Amino acid sequence: MDGYQVDPDVLCTAADAIRRNATYVEKMADYCQSLSENDGAFGELLQNFRHGYDTASGAQISVFDSMRQKLNQTGEAVDTAARAYDEREQKANSDVKALIDRLESVPIDAPDGGAHR
Repeated sequence: MDGYQVDPDVLCTAADAIRRNATYVEKMADYCQSLSENDGAFGELLQNFRHGYDTASGAQISVFDSMRQKLNQTGEAVDTAARAYDEREQKANSDVKALIDRLESVPIDAPDGGAHR
């Protein structure tokens, strides 16, 4: 493929940012959970709404947990891609160096019958 370059360091930076977002999502889930657990969060006037909030909050916490897991998995996948690109580049460089070494070790027959390098 032509037309693009991959910088594994940039991919790793992106993976870190993705995982940071997973941490933010986890904090949002923790906040929602804390409101459900806090008896005084709604005050007396709003206690009638508590059951509805707890139901909706539970669903939202599940969504947040799923998002956190998927963000962490995505971060790991991006790290894996970065490692794969880096390993492939190192292998290609090694293969090219080995080829150059082989080519340089082959004697070239000169037209005058002597071997030259």
